[in-house]
Amino acid sequence: MEPARLLEMIGDAFVAFDDDLRYTYVNARAAEILGRSAPDLVGKRYWDEFPDARGTPFANAYERALETRQPIHLESYYAPWDRWFENRIYPSANGLVVFFTEVTDRKLAEAAVARECDFSNALLDSLPGIFYLCDEDLKFRRWNQNFETVTGYSAGEIAALSPFALFSGDQRAPLEAGIGRVFATGTADGEALLVAKDGTSRPYYFTAKRAVIEGKACLVGVGWDVGDRIAAAAAITASERRLALIFDTVGDVIFLLAVEPEGVFRFASVNAAFLAVTGLVADQVVGRRVEEVLPPAAHDLVLARYREAIRERRTVRWEEVSEYPTGTLHGEVAVTPAIDERGVCTHLIGSVHDITEARRAAETIRRLNVELEGRVAQRTAQLATAYNDLETFSYSVSHDLRAPLRAIGGFAEIIARRHGPSLPAEAQRYFDNIVLASERMGQLIDALLRYSRLGHRAVRREPVPLSEVLSSLVAAFGQRLHETGILAVAPDLPAVLGDRVLLDQVFSNLLDNAITYKSHDRPLEVAVDWRRDGGAVVVSVRDNGIGIAPQHHEKIFNVFQRLHSDEEYPGTGIGLATVKKSLDLLAGSASVESNPGAGATFHVRLPAA
Repeated sequence: MEPARLLEMIGDAFVAFDDDLRYTYVNARAAEILGRSAPDLVGKRYWDEFPDARGTPFANAYERALETRQPIHLESYYAPWDRWFENRIYPSANGLVVFFTEVTDRKLAEAAVARECDFSNALLDSLPGIFYLCDEDLKFRRWNQNFETVTGYSAGEIAALSPFALFSGDQRAPLEAGIGRVFATGTADGEALLVAKDGTSRPYYFTAKRAVIEGKACLVGVGWDVGDRIAAAAAITASERRLALIFDTVGDVIFLLAVEPEGVFRFASVNAAFLAVTGLVADQVVGRRVEEVLPPAAHDLVLARYREAIRERRTVRWEEVSEYPTGTLHGEVAVTPAIDERGVCTHLIGSVHDITEARRAAETIRRLNVELEGRVAQRTAQLATAYNDLETFSYSVSHDLRAPLRAIGGFAEIIARRHGPSLPAEAQRYFDNIVLASERMGQLIDALLRYSRLGHRAVRREPVPLSEVLSSLVAAFGQRLHETGILAVAPDLPAVLGDRVLLDQVFSNLLDNAITYKSHDRPLEVAVDWRRDGGAVVVSVRDNGIGIAPQHHEKIFNVFQRLHSDEEYPGTGIGLATVKKSLDLLAGSASVESNPGAGATFHVRLPAA
């Protein structure tokens, strides 16, 4: 079989790198875990495709393996993905080969086991009596802290101790008989004097049961100090209540099934959560066959899973959907077989984690997503209609309005030219005003069309050298600048991410604004410089013109917002609005610093290239 087919058939993810950590092979399982296709990764560097991996244990191990040429086995947490992975890294002749497997479920299971162990230790240590567990060789395998306190022996001494050493010689025979009954019949109890290390003794009532742990028969027992029998009885009652409380206050459903001949499964016990979730009462469940309790639609599935757990002697898990008086319930079910000393499964211990709300939430999200997609489609259609209406309006403004405007201006010029000498001075002035107003209206229409069409074409995001943008504008404004003052441009302007056309709009309007609003009592001075601010470039256009009052700093970026008349300073009132809209399309921004008579500095913020 070809190596490539073998690598695709193995269960582990597999990738190969060259010495520059460039992918040379990615099998299907690796592509699935990495969330990328193999063709998309092959030939590309690990650092470029997964920059967040730098500094992680896995990335460090790759570099160390390349440097030392020694294989490395690593199991660690990968923070960028909040998952655990096992990596087996092997240097090759021209790079690395890496086998990796996600072990998140195992790590979570190990953590759960550790928590369960801590919980059981805490629970056992909270018992007022002594707890102990012995194997068939009568070696102590587990005990609680109170066992050490009462007997006076250390943990190391208890591990090497025989249970008979804790009792006087005349108690050995009944003690041996009791232990025999535990392993033979499953349970035994009785009273005996427990002898501590210092020779003192106390009467204890012992109860023991046989349990199969990891396939081996064990004796699990507890002992209560019955020097004061009333106190001991109260302690036993309190302990039983605590255990029952734990059983009934667990959020998940817990049930115990008795396994009877001929494949009959009968509910032996259920906790309060079972009854609350299903809406049933104890009499409808306890003592009844599974088929009498569960909905008929679930019978085939659950009975097959019960038989699987018994046959394979392991915990079996599945997801189940059933109808109960409380409604449709979704649950993650697990059953574990309890095997006796004969190797016979006598009970199934089951739990159900209710995921009904999670499934309902998922269905709600799915439904909302469908509704959202419909709304997006509707909104898209509305936007398309609005866009077409705007195009129609622009066409009307450009053609239908401009034609009569040209006619008005043209006829006014003809009358002024042909009949001007015969007209009174006042009439001549009126005709001159008509011509000027027509020209002014044409300029406004042109400016408004340019503003409305911003963003109608696709905005490009590419590196644009600002030095080229300013150089072309300096040439375009050369004559006006020569007549009015000087322009100083920083020689080292950087490149930014943007659209060349929109950037021309931004800076041409700012330069035109500086020239238009120059002071009448001093030569114009315009300076362009820049600075970096994180991942952005801030370009500043500073002039020594008439300035702007602080209360108007926001207003001037709106359409048709002018602070001066045409007689004072001609303009359309759209230039700075065009600057703002262009920068919005480029993910940039504009602001101004100014005071009357002190000039103005416009700051343009753009993404750095």
